[in-house]
Amino acid sequence: NKHTVRFLKKMGIRSIALPFELSPNESYAIANDKDVCFERVVYGRPPLIHMKYCLISKTNECIDCGKCKLGDKYTLFGKDDFLIRTNSTRNETILFPLKKISLPVLENETNFLRFEFTDESTAQINEILSAYYTGYFPQGDYLTNIGSV
Repeated sequence: NKHTVRFLKKMGIRSIALPFELSPNESYAIANDKDVCFERVVYGRPPLIHMKYCLISKTNECIDCGKCKLGDKYTLFGKDDFLIRTNSTRNETILFPLKKISLPVLENETNFLRFEFTDESTAQINEILSAYYTGYFPQGDYLTNIGSV
């Protein structure tokens, strides 16, 4: 909120990423401070959880089970489905939603746009960036729930 922006400015922060959950009106209300650069994620899977725990080997330390060397992408199915990415060099697991966010770019809303690519191919990345560049955006799974206009 605007109080957080004011606090971060006092701390010397000059660049702030807006939360995914904000509607366009809420984004405008916060991002009207011209002393701070604002960025907004407009496409991708937001990282939900970073863990120093290996969900694959079920330990806090790497036991070199070799499973993460078979591939660093797994899916956790349940009430909500998650994409699991592992990083064996840092003994880290990150959970992402399987659904992607795709939000429209609103004029003068922010200084920077951020794209969170996780498993898109080079061709898909180029297609997505081209679509945004020409003023269109790909339909995301959360468009009607988050940041819709």
